Amino acid sequence: MKILAINGSPRKNGHTAELLETILASAGKQGVQTSLIHLADYHIEHCRGCYTCIKGSALCRTICHNY
Repeated sequence: MKILAINGSPRKNGHTAELLETILASAGKQGVQTSLIHLADYHIEHCRGCYTCIKGSALCRTICHNY
């Protein structure tokens, strides 16, 4: 079994991260593979509605930063 935890808080060392780490540590002791992702580590922008991604163009990677 694998568990992926996603921390959506802008504070990587806040209470949410602490809770997720506690849960993952407990699961890890039982032999479960765990991973924690902090969304604060990623540059995520809103959708601009350009439909470039639907058209399958490589421009989406430069325009929308979806890579």
